[in-house]
Amino acid sequence: MPLLLTDAECSRLVGMADAVAAVKDAYEGLATGRSVLADRMIVRMPTGWMRVLPGALPGRDVFGYKEFHLVGGAVRHTTFLYGATDGRLRAVLDSGHLTGLRTGATAALAADLLAPERVETVAVIGSGKEAAAQLAALLVVRRPEAVRVFSPNPARRADFADRMTRELGVGVRAVGSLPAACAGSQVVLVATRSHGTPVLRAADVPPGAHVSSIGSTLPEQRELASDVFAAAARILVDTPQQLTEAGDLLAARADGAITGDRVTELGAQAAAPVPVRAPGEITVFSSLGTGLQDVALAEVACRKAEAVHGGRALPDLAAARVL
Repeated sequence: MPLLLTDAECSRLVGMADAVAAVKDAYEGLATGRSVLADRMIVRMPTGWMRVLPGALPGRDVFGYKEFHLVGGAVRHTTFLYGATDGRLRAVLDSGHLTGLRTGATAALAADLLAPERVETVAVIGSGKEAAAQLAALLVVRRPEAVRVFSPNPARRADFADRMTRELGVGVRAVGSLPAACAGSQVVLVATRSHGTPVLRAADVPPGAHVSSIGSTLPEQRELASDVFAAAARILVDTPQQLTEAGDLLAARADGAITGDRVTELGAQAAAPVPVRAPGEITVFSSLGTGLQDVALAEVACRKAEAVHGGRALPDLAAARVL
């Protein structure tokens, strides 16, 4: 029988280390056919929008998709997971928590591939859930000595610093400006709701730093200025669809800041030897988000739930029509 898993159940079943391992396995599997990456679809309506993100993991006998929508000022996420061998529905998951995990985990995979091996200081630009997930995921692959956070709201950045220090066991300090956060950092994590105005510019990025950006997923959204991409020796994207849908990359291409030889897909990089960083080299990861990431984490949640008889059983909702 299919399982129904609530967001709270998914939160108990899947942690950040699980998420990083699952995303790493999924992207490494692209080279051998164990994973299948697919384009997302966006439906715009007068009342909001809906996105559908499919993906498949034949190596783990699953495929599926995540649907999420913004209507009435609220976003809701639901993932549907099916068996790749029998086609049966395996699980329906409320996947708000899993979405935060997979976004952070994908950025951590990119950082593990591109960031300096030794990271002493991390800058966090933003103080919401996405920024917290990015930092928690990075700590799975790197262990900095200090973290500085900046966001425009002093109370929010102070709360973020206190909460992350307690929860993650690393010293996080709130600072009063973006340049103060970035100065001397080896990794810069950007997770904002800046909409049409970039928040990070090349002048803010220290030599040798790795930049991770997750806030430009629609054409109208901006987070990194074009000169950040122009300054980068390597640019990593989680899907080629990003080049035609993410506002930052659309602007950078229009400004001539991106050339094809500096852009690599995450799957290709995950299957290749880790590149040697030149002194002072800047690298950038820009994330759009893919259904492959969602299906990878949904498979972990479903497998763990089945092992402990968790979730709630559903009737088989998809009657088969034999062809």
